[in-house]
Amino acid sequence: EAESVSLASALSRAMGRANVLLSEGSNINVRILVILASMDYSSYYVPLMNTIFSAEHLNVRIDCLNVCQSRSKFMEQAVNQTNGVYQHLDGERGHERAGK
Repeated sequence: EAESVSLASALSRAMGRANVLLSEGSNINVRILVILASMDYSSYYVPLMNTIFSAEHLNVRIDCLNVCQSRSKFMEQAVNQTNGVYQHLDGERGHERAGK
């Protein structure tokens, strides 16, 4: 489950950087792109939800490109709540699957 810790940690760091940029008075739209290559782990639901709430508060969009075989309910929720874009690709064939 090292991937789960890395995802939550990376999103937390990205949100920290977004907070710095936005608090400096930058008039930019911040988006975070997550390229996901692992499945959901229940152990990172709470840390992930914390980053989603931070993103909502700062008006930061989270986008996700999922190259894993299975869909990610957690990242679909993150994308939905932050008005981002979710795209799921089949890792072996590279064909688009129906996304958001």
